[in-house]
Amino acid sequence: MAQVRDNKSKDQIGSKQKSEFLAIMDSLFPDQDLLNVSSKFRKKADFTFELMQKQNWNQEEFEKTMLEFSMKWVYNSWMPANVLEFKKKLFADNDMVI
Repeated sequence: MAQVRDNKSKDQIGSKQKSEFLAIMDSLFPDQDLLNVSSKFRKKADFTFELMQKQNWNQEEFEKTMLEFSMKWVYNSWMPANVLEFKKKLFADNDMVI
């Protein structure tokens, strides 16, 4: 059982994915300067990544969600809920759908 927990924790997103997240979001929204720790928009990016971690996103969920978001998001601004909604649509349990 402990081995299962270890594997699960290794699969969770961490500092590498945070760097990737910031780079992706900075490329999508260059005017927000998200790679700059002093940017007024950085708190929103940090908060979004914290939500991802609290929801226990794994690496596959992170990669697929960010790929989908970067390909389909067409607006000039974003909110944390926008990113989370992409994950929800990609990985929702569709058993309840009739």
